[in-house]
Amino acid sequence: MPLSPGSQVAGYKVVSLLGSGGMGEVYLVENPQLLRREALKVISLAGAHDPDFQRRFTNEARTTAALDHPSIISIHQYGINTDGTPWFTMNYLEGADLTHGAISPSDVIEVTTRVADALDYAHRRNIIHRDVKPANIFVSRDEHGQIARVTVLDFGIAKLVNSTSLTATSAFIGTLAYCAPEVIEGHDASASSDQYSLACTLFQLLTGQAPFTTTTPSALVMAHLTKQIPPISSLRPDLGTLDPVIAKALSKNPADRYPDCRSFSTALRQAFEGRGQAFEGRGNPTPPSHQSNPAAGPFVGANRPYSQPTVPPSQPTPPPSYATPPPSHPNPSHPNPSVPNQNPSYPGQIPSAMPGGYAPAGPTVANNPPSQPNSPYQSAPFGAPAAAGGIPPTFPPGTPPHLIGGGYPLSTPAAPKKKRTGLIVSLAAAAVVVLLVVGLGIAFAAGAFRGDDDQPTASGHPTVLAVYGNSSCGISAKQLYCWGANYDNQLANGGTTASPTPVKVDLPTVTAVSLGGYVDTDKDFKTSTCAVSGGQAYCWGDNGYGQLGTGTTSDAQTPTPVTGLSGTVTAIATGFGSTCAIAGGKLYCWGNNDDGQVGVDSVTDKTSTPTEVTGLSGTVTGVATAQGTTCAIADAVYCWGNNDSGQLGTGATTRANTPQKVAVTDADSISVGTYGVTDDPNQYITVCASASGKAYCWGDNRYGQIGDGTKNAQHTPTPVVGLTGVTQINTGWGSTCAVSQGKLFCWGDNEGQQLGIGSGSATTSPTQITALSGTVSAVETVLGTTCAVVNETSIYCWGRNSAGQVGNGDSGDDKEVSTPALLNLPA
Repeated sequence: MPLSPGSQVAGYKVVSLLGSGGMGEVYLVENPQLLRREALKVISLAGAHDPDFQRRFTNEARTTAALDHPSIISIHQYGINTDGTPWFTMNYLEGADLTHGAISPSDVIEVTTRVADALDYAHRRNIIHRDVKPANIFVSRDEHGQIARVTVLDFGIAKLVNSTSLTATSAFIGTLAYCAPEVIEGHDASASSDQYSLACTLFQLLTGQAPFTTTTPSALVMAHLTKQIPPISSLRPDLGTLDPVIAKALSKNPADRYPDCRSFSTALRQAFEGRGQAFEGRGNPTPPSHQSNPAAGPFVGANRPYSQPTVPPSQPTPPPSYATPPPSHPNPSHPNPSVPNQNPSYPGQIPSAMPGGYAPAGPTVANNPPSQPNSPYQSAPFGAPAAAGGIPPTFPPGTPPHLIGGGYPLSTPAAPKKKRTGLIVSLAAAAVVVLLVVGLGIAFAAGAFRGDDDQPTASGHPTVLAVYGNSSCGISAKQLYCWGANYDNQLANGGTTASPTPVKVDLPTVTAVSLGGYVDTDKDFKTSTCAVSGGQAYCWGDNGYGQLGTGTTSDAQTPTPVTGLSGTVTAIATGFGSTCAIAGGKLYCWGNNDDGQVGVDSVTDKTSTPTEVTGLSGTVTGVATAQGTTCAIADAVYCWGNNDSGQLGTGATTRANTPQKVAVTDADSISVGTYGVTDDPNQYITVCASASGKAYCWGDNRYGQIGDGTKNAQHTPTPVVGLTGVTQINTGWGSTCAVSQGKLFCWGDNEGQQLGIGSGSATTSPTQITALSGTVSAVETVLGTTCAVVNETSIYCWGRNSAGQVGNGDSGDDKEVSTPALLNLPA
């Protein structure tokens, strides 16, 4: 059972739980002698109390502690507790492992070089890592967002696990997606097998997926043993010069690989530099350490009977001059769902006054995409999308797109899925596969294989959080939970009763989620939820514009498969009667197209069938859609649809029916946020993206949500001031939040107390949410409610709580929550 803050373990005071998994738990602790914080890992494997295991543990800890290299984690102390459980302490690092968010190709090369140096250093001392993978490589950045330190974690852990009763003779424990064929066959791990694992990791960092992507462990084993590695150029044509380098490091015969890891990294850098700037035009997806779901995924709404929706009107009138004083604050109260609407109007129509007599003058309805990613604590990212990369697809594996705007994969799923920030040690068992090699056959230990452990997770920052229409959803440990309003069955719990606490949605292996919708003529929210489960897209709830992707306009009360998508789905986003999903590295959109948000000229009104969006260069890794505007991440950020606020980022305010390239490359998350103003038919839209550790926003800025210190609208990408090492950003309802170096910062409107800083006025510059203790990996802010993922598995929410969307068991217009509240997720 996890230790509570304030308790003692091995003489250290527990500050917080950083993460847990099959290997045990990792805690942030205070060293009473040195008065500093460290990370302490308690090993709780079966057999850990065995004297032989404890002897082996002591030997391995002593050997690892002797390693002195800037890119190898430092072991400070180790021992055996009085109850017999082994433990050790190490540095507590700021940053994130490589399952969280995409990094640029040049950073991938730098990381590979430093890891190669660390491995060779250990190999010269006859120490083999045995489990090189994205989750075991930790990156810290400086104040400028540049790589300051690369640290390899968990030396000797796989060998230690092998010594327990978990395995039999000729067995091994390792992460199968990155495991060398000779180790699978039962041979001892070697320096050459570590090189093979490093090459698999590199492959995933650059493409968003591991070299072999299968749906079963047995197929993955046979792929490593018999199949040729696909050339990296088949997924990234711009990286074709790396093909021979990676192919050599991934040779089946260890003798055909490079003589050492440094030789491999040197050849890699030479091939990379031969490509010059061609590499920098694209970002790279973040690899999942296990199969985690893409950082928050899409949300799916529940169904309610409606008649055929009316045809949405044409382009709205231009917004008033920015010289006009901004609305006082955002306002929507919980719409009255008592009478099902029989005549839905166009998405986004704003009522002149909200039901219940509550009609403030601020933003009213906003549909905002989830931020990144992130997923529960595990070896896979917990959620957020990344440009041209991001968190790789989750189980089943596929190409590596991110989830943006609509929802994120868990990460990591799907992201993205991801992510594990601030955690210096991976819990190997979560990503471990136990294989018993018996003769020519392979038997898999029951319960040991987890798709997320070996398969790539969703790209970019997987969408693991979603908020819209007084409802919220979040992903933890690949399980989807929803809470709040339920007038459209968006909670998918078999009815329309609201729930002020999280309820479990019956979908397995969820890696991304998205919630979206619009306000109808009866002033009711019309909500749809979408999610990625097992590499397939599901939607439910309102379907007035065919946004569920079922080929009809009939609502759905339970998760219903989207038809017509080709390839593994890694991200999904829904909003304003439209939905987009990334499948096989390509983008498909459907539903309402009144503003051109589907991105296909041939679709004039709406379509209930997924249609491929062309005009995007390279693999698509992230997507966001809201209020008639859609943005995606490929070789750069692209936006199209409504442009009244200049949110397409091209410097103009002219609508575009097809993708328009924006001057942001190497993006790892993207978000589209909106709000309305009482007695004003227009919507005001802001777009934000994170790229190479920096944050950019453009479009409407009436509440200072762009974060440039002003309230002036911007029609091109504008840097957010004061933030570095940004891994995910999310905007909505006049507010914006971003994850920077594992910490959460918010700014903009605060009428609903959505900034998490207590009651207070709006701010035009990022303000840290100090009430969150731990590493933040994902955030979502919409309609005055904000949620964040902390330490991979914990979900906190705050802000407006009219229908229980904060998830703390309370609800009401006067029940706003000013500081983060920890949610209790049902088992």
